[in-house]
Amino acid sequence: MDFQRIIAELLGRTTQGGGTSGGAGGLDGLLAGLGGANGGSLTEMLGRLKSPMGPTVGAAAAGGLLGSLTGGRGGGGLLRIGGMAVIGVLAHRAFEAWKAQQPGQPATPAPAEFAQDAAKGADDEPFGLVLVRAMVAAAHADGTLDPTERERIFTEAERLQLDPGEKAELFRILDTPADPVAIARLAITDAQKAELYTASALIIGAAGAAERAYLEALAGALELPDGLRAKLDAEIRAALVKPPG
Repeated sequence: MDFQRIIAELLGRTTQGGGTSGGAGGLDGLLAGLGGANGGSLTEMLGRLKSPMGPTVGAAAAGGLLGSLTGGRGGGGLLRIGGMAVIGVLAHRAFEAWKAQQPGQPATPAPAEFAQDAAKGADDEPFGLVLVRAMVAAAHADGTLDPTERERIFTEAERLQLDPGEKAELFRILDTPADPVAIARLAITDAQKAELYTASALIIGAAGAAERAYLEALAGALELPDGLRAKLDAEIRAALVKPPG
């Protein structure tokens, strides 16, 4: 089994024809109810946010792995249902809201620049994998990965029938120290920077002081304009307070 395809399953599941799938009424229903600070049609935007890879493993199993990777924190449940499309939609909406108040700034990146899990990050890895690294780092920003968490992740990896090399890659990600500067360097484009921050902030949610300090350091390393970060935070808060369904 290809580990990159598992990442695509976690972050970019689509059905044929550009549609989306998910739980509790489908991703269209979820995103239509997300609201947000800027209005507009989320489902229309999703039609332009496509993943090049189709499903490869059961959604429930992959969702279990994502939940274990992130410790079930913050907006992990939202990400398990909406995947990378949620990250892309929230980041794009924030860009549009910010740009509307900053006429002298460059144009908002096109929707097609968001939620591109196969696009390359700065380390030449698929950006979907970069986002997984960012979320894992955010979830374990306090520096802890206790034996119980490790065992839970190993159990989920077994359910996905990962081969030894894929398991080794999984735990290499987990064992990499949470370094916000190193994570920030993985993003190339403005869209990737916004998505990387969004994914991390969704996972951290209202976590402890160590995680919040990590998010502050990440925002600084990404050099996000204050106004844009405020719009990203507003979109994230709006998404987290509206339950799926």
